[in-house]
Amino acid sequence: FDGARDYARRPTRHLPLVAAAAGLLLAGGAVVSRRLEIAAELHTGLPKAAVLGHLALEAAAWITLALALAAPTVWAAAADLSWDLPGVLRLGLRPLAAGAGGAALGTIAAAAAIQEKQLFTLFKNR
Repeated sequence: FDGARDYARRPTRHLPLVAAAAGLLLAGGAVVSRRLEIAAELHTGLPKAAVLGHLALEAAAWITLALALAAPTVWAAAADLSWDLPGVLRLGLRPLAAGAGGAALGTIAAAAAIQEKQLFTLFKNR
């Protein structure tokens, strides 16, 4: 038995990367679907920092809710493994943290890419 080798080959070893990519794509897609609204806010003279701050607060709210719903599930699953509860919790919470980080990054990156000068093109193509 080689525990280190088995651990390195576990099927879930890439789950944090997958969760981060999923969070990035979902949050970025949510912002992109609102790009006309965001460009209109910029066109009315709202500073880009205010728009980014508003979107960051919105993202923080739904990311917190998602973590609040998912973390107890990880805890309940890990509670049966009393022989290594901290280690199992670390492994279980890692994808949640990566997904939350990816979602926050996706929100800010997608919002930062939207510009006021795109307003009329976005409005015409809606």
